[in-house]
Amino acid sequence: MAGKAKDSRAKLDVLWLYEAVNSVPSDLLADVLTNGNPELRVAGTRALSQGIDRIPDSLDQLTKLVSDDHARVRLEALRAPRESSFREIRRTRLERPRQANGPVPRLRHCSR
Repeated sequence: MAGKAKDSRAKLDVLWLYEAVNSVPSDLLADVLTNGNPELRVAGTRALSQGIDRIPDSLDQLTKLVSDDHARVRLEALRAPRESSFREIRRTRLERPRQANGPVPRLRHCSR
């Protein structure tokens, strides 16, 4: 388990280094966005939002992330599109099955 934690931390550090120079490789971003660790997916979603105009298929990726299992990933995906051309993502419905405790009320407010 400790090996996975170190690997996740290393990927996060590498992502932040590339983010600092505005050049996140697409293979690293894809790996982080599909990782099992929600903290990595949150960081990847934030990196995707910062490069939204430079990353191909960013709208498709953000649309998938809006339906993520983790609330922070969904929130970052909803926060990401500030450009008027990306308003479609804010209208994307969360089509995940409801969890026992229901959706997070603030997420519905953020998507309006």
